[in-house]
Amino acid sequence: MNAVSLFLLVKAGAWVCAIPIRHVLETMRPLEVSSLRETADYLLGLAMIRGKPTPVVSLDALLEKSGQAPHGRFVSLTIDQQRVALGVQEVMGVFPIDLAAFERLPPLLEGADERFEAVGAKDRRLLAVLKPMKLLSEQDWNALRAARA
Repeated sequence: MNAVSLFLLVKAGAWVCAIPIRHVLETMRPLEVSSLRETADYLLGLAMIRGKPTPVVSLDALLEKSGQAPHGRFVSLTIDQQRVALGVQEVMGVFPIDLAAFERLPPLLEGADERFEAVGAKDRRLLAVLKPMKLLSEQDWNALRAARA
């Protein structure tokens, strides 16, 4: 029997991303974000989440390198006891994924261009959470959805 783990699937721009559930604290409606001066385009600013100022990263802006789609949800993540929120279009749900199949999926950071290098230079902890995320193709997403039905 193959090992299976749980992943939160989210839609960001044209992508479906799998986030290891161990990093996910909660999902929520988008909150008000206070913008910061002179930040990267993927950093939306700070939102007050559970009484703490929390950086909010637009996952689609990070992936697409162009404008941002509207954020329908925030996903609050924990990184070494620090919080960060990802702005995503949609939370698709928690899905069990076979770990062997998961390892074959392309990594979120595939091609690690200058954008991801910049993330790593500013916040290694955020990079550590982004690194294990994977991108799902339309075919992978349809297979998971069919298996759940």
